[in-house]
Amino acid sequence: MSMEEVLNLTETCLETFTPSCMHVDNETCEVIPYPEKEDDYVLEFDEDGCFHRYQQEEKSSFIRYKQFSKAVGLIIIVLSSLGIVGNLISILVLAVKETKNCFNQLLIALNIFDSLHLVLAIFEGLRTDFSEVYNSITEPSPYFFPLVHYPFYRIWMCASIFLIIGVGVERYLAVCRPHHYRELQVRSHRALVYIIPSILAALALNFTRFLELTVGDWCIILDHCGCPNKRSSYTVPSELRNHPMYVLYYSNLAWLLFTGVIPFAVLIILNLQIYRSMQMVKRNLQKSSAMGAVGGAALRAVSVGKSTVNDQFPSEADQAETRRRKRVTQQNKECNLAFILICTVATFFVCHFPRVMTNVYEALIIKNEERCKAKKMQYVRLWYLHIIVAINLLLVLNASANLPIYLFGGKSFRASFISLFGLEKCTRRASNGNTN
Repeated sequence: MSMEEVLNLTETCLETFTPSCMHVDNETCEVIPYPEKEDDYVLEFDEDGCFHRYQQEEKSSFIRYKQFSKAVGLIIIVLSSLGIVGNLISILVLAVKETKNCFNQLLIALNIFDSLHLVLAIFEGLRTDFSEVYNSITEPSPYFFPLVHYPFYRIWMCASIFLIIGVGVERYLAVCRPHHYRELQVRSHRALVYIIPSILAALALNFTRFLELTVGDWCIILDHCGCPNKRSSYTVPSELRNHPMYVLYYSNLAWLLFTGVIPFAVLIILNLQIYRSMQMVKRNLQKSSAMGAVGGAALRAVSVGKSTVNDQFPSEADQAETRRRKRVTQQNKECNLAFILICTVATFFVCHFPRVMTNVYEALIIKNEERCKAKKMQYVRLWYLHIIVAINLLLVLNASANLPIYLFGGKSFRASFISLFGLEKCTRRASNGNTN
């Protein structure tokens, strides 16, 4: 290749790499990876706490981090696959029983959002820790990561967060505002009132994600080694993504506010109100049971001696008892559904709280990172990379926990699950074994 052709190649490529011929295989023309070093020297920091990336990557601690990341990545792929299967089972059970129940329809949508997030979590695990597999899947389209994987991975997580708030509002109305809730029940497609805004809010919050990455060419100059030059596409941050104001106010503060502070505050308030109302309902049910027994006996005593013509109709005592039982059954059902919500929110808090804390930390060190980036150096420490890997696992765990939560907290769901999969005999055997 002439010098002019080399110059044209370097001008059309965002980055070029010219390896030494001793690191190029003469037969395959593949670049031989540089051997990993295990030097435990101390990183050299400048006055701003910055260091060169290659220094960190040559330490044995970084090699251990890569091994840790790959192990967690494998767990994420397996757990995500199991979570998708569990969510599909949950959707099947929820769709079979009481399909007109708004709460069940919201849980179906929540399971769909979580499953879509888990699918992309599998791709994220492959991209981060098994890049060869990921590249073989996405190689036909270099725009898959910047336009599909990267933005929708975050969109479906946000849609799930916002829908949990919607489920909280629905349960708040059912438990704390029952009269208003009964008026709303006559409206069709009530679930869409919560689902559609959740999706729109997630898209509005993440629409700039489609503009954060761009695809460029990476060229490897090999003609000096008697091999053809190679060109491959790769993803790089756009000017928008690198803008300091965008990073500070959107990537850190807005993300922290709309996916952390506001959801946490709203869910805490709603669940405290729901819990207090549940306690009040339980006390009222106990009083109602005691008064119902006394009142029913009195009404039955009064009704004795009435004409036999009225015997064919239910007595006032029977009618009152029927109404009381229906009210008790309905209130118990609403409380049980609220308990499912509380378990879901508790899992959400446990799994998302570390993510919120890392957002706070990122907001605090943003100025340091910008100074280091201007020097083409790094600031983020290795311990923080370990935490990010663990947080990704927690997010997958949160999206995969729906079926265990419903089986643990939902009496009606558990009964429908047993009936749908024909497990009545197994449960009877287990109960008989416990009795014996």
